[in-house]
Amino acid sequence: MKLTVLGNNGPFPGAGGACSSYLIEENGTNILFDSGSGSLSNLMKIIDPVKLDCIVLSHLHWDHITDIPVLFYYLNIMSLQDRSIQKIPLYLPKTPIGTFEIINGFSSFKPKMLSDESIINLEGLTITTKRMTHSVESYALKCESNGKSIVYSPPKNTRVFRRGMNWGNSLVPLKIALVLVPNMAHKYLKNS
Repeated sequence: MKLTVLGNNGPFPGAGGACSSYLIEENGTNILFDSGSGSLSNLMKIIDPVKLDCIVLSHLHWDHITDIPVLFYYLNIMSLQDRSIQKIPLYLPKTPIGTFEIINGFSSFKPKMLSDESIINLEGLTITTKRMTHSVESYALKCESNGKSIVYSPPKNTRVFRRGMNWGNSLVPLKIALVLVPNMAHKYLKNS
């Protein structure tokens, strides 16, 4: 799996920065975890966003989702230019309901609600969710392929990862999981 940090600032992007967003690539499959402010521009340096196979939003705080409306606009413009654009599956929490309804109204996506221990299967990749404690409905996301794992969590759960994390019937120790926590991703990437 290839991981690219598209943004790790929050709650707003610093000068030249972008908020939480991570691209995972594996054998031609492209997954986006969160889409914070400024991250779409960084994504476009790597792939055309129409090549995303799915987007998963950990929670509906604006610093994790602000570029979803911008991506919607981009996809609509591309479709008006006679490009064949497929709707992108978009997995997200169902609350806060007002934010969910805004995102649900974007026709370029196929919204699918997350729940605790949701399983998303994509070609060679499995994403599972784990409900986390945060000020809004939030999920840690684990992406697995060929015995490797990347675990991403909302910001208030860092202490969980210092010990490892119970995921279903197994403990995910840090030595086999790359753990990303917004504003700390750079630390984990430098030390892994």
